[in-house]
Amino acid sequence: MSKLHPFKQYSGSKASYETEEGTQELATHVHHISEYITVAEGNGLKLMELKKWFDEDNKSEIPRLTGFVFQN
Repeated sequence: MSKLHPFKQYSGSKASYETEEGTQELATHVHHISEYITVAEGNGLKLMELKKWFDEDNKSEIPRLTGFVFQN
């Protein structure tokens, strides 16, 4: 599973997409990385991998996405 990195959201960024009418922003709620892990573990899943993706592979900036791999 992947989502917009919470640090992007803390800085005011929102997930968006383009339509014929222009840019549409998604309604969002900030979830901390620890929340995903806690809820997953509480439901019998184990975190196998946590990844971060950066805009244009620039690792000196805030990550764009966070990815989780869980296994039961």
